[in-house]
Amino acid sequence: MSLQPISPHERIKTLDIIRGFALLGILVANMAFFASPIIYIHMAAVDWWEKAWDKWVLWVIQFCAEAKFFTMFSLLFGLGFILFMERTEAKGYSVVPLFSRRLVILLSIGMIHAFFIWAGDILLLYAVLGFALLPFRHMSSKQVLTWAIGLWAVPLILITLLFAPGLGDEFADPLWEETAYRYIERSIDVYSSGSFLDITAQRFFDYLFLGINSFLIIPLVLAMFLIGAYVGKRHIHHKLDQHQGLIQRTWWYSLLIGVPSALLQVYSSEQMLTTGLMVYQWLSVVSVFIAGPALCFFYITSLILLSQHRSWQLRLAFLAPVGRMALSNYLLQSIVCTTLFYSYGFGLYNQVDPVLWVVIVAVLYPLQVWFSHVWLSRFRYGPVEWLWRSLTYRSWQPLKQPSNK
Repeated sequence: MSLQPISPHERIKTLDIIRGFALLGILVANMAFFASPIIYIHMAAVDWWEKAWDKWVLWVIQFCAEAKFFTMFSLLFGLGFILFMERTEAKGYSVVPLFSRRLVILLSIGMIHAFFIWAGDILLLYAVLGFALLPFRHMSSKQVLTWAIGLWAVPLILITLLFAPGLGDEFADPLWEETAYRYIERSIDVYSSGSFLDITAQRFFDYLFLGINSFLIIPLVLAMFLIGAYVGKRHIHHKLDQHQGLIQRTWWYSLLIGVPSALLQVYSSEQMLTTGLMVYQWLSVVSVFIAGPALCFFYITSLILLSQHRSWQLRLAFLAPVGRMALSNYLLQSIVCTTLFYSYGFGLYNQVDPVLWVVIVAVLYPLQVWFSHVWLSRFRYGPVEWLWRSLTYRSWQPLKQPSNK
């Protein structure tokens, strides 16, 4: 019996709804990175947008979206690994070579995305860190959860140790600030008027800068991978009705922890800009590592609880096709937004204020919903999903939907 990818009728609709919702959150969170040199604005700790409504939009994005959705996709990635492993082993195949090939293909897609489309890519990191899931495949769910908690604690401990000696000091450094402004100016110049070759070089620089300055994200991503693996090993996604108590407790705890920590995230970031004190920078980073996973759990459990009511399941069903082709839609977001903002497209980089980012999201995401429904009415998989599956299984998968005749 040949091993084939999961067919559309075998999919778990609630997971597709969660993926579709995550794509909306990812688009909202990424708009600042598409439209402005936000990574270097953060580096300079400068109040870049002064209008009150722009500030409100930034605060809402920070509260609702920042670090809440790459964590959600990380959890789903870990769950997907368990689903892939169980299905592969049930067919009598070895998981390691097949999953490794799947990751190598994802790595290739991520490299194309990161260096030729947009530097904020997460796929390359997922592909590399995905190999770390393999040693956990035979561990118990309790062991996996213990590792997840330990990995989540690592950045919190390191951040505290790093900042502890100077919490009462100001973090202003003239040389650091001068460098940050130089990076801001170069980004604006290259992305708004540079050639494709210039932009590619800038993308490479941005990706390396993000990687070096976001190394603490690695244990968080791994922790969320393992939370997803824990869910998969306990088959919670298959037996939602049997885990109502756990889901409801998670909803309450994540709400009670997530909302205050997200408020602290917004408050400390704003205080960091106005006071320049190191303590607020520390609080800002710590709150991100708490609020991100907490509100991620809150969103997921909210969608699960709502989906158990038929009326809400019908209301949320529009998200499922978007989630079924999440990889294609993720890449499409980058293609559309870089075309809007980069010089080889409309050249709007650093010219669009945060209020208009919301307008772009309000137009682009419904178009993705419509596109996903139309595409999946004719085809089994999204275009990139089809290619990924075909290369993984080394055979071209049927793409068109079977005829009803």
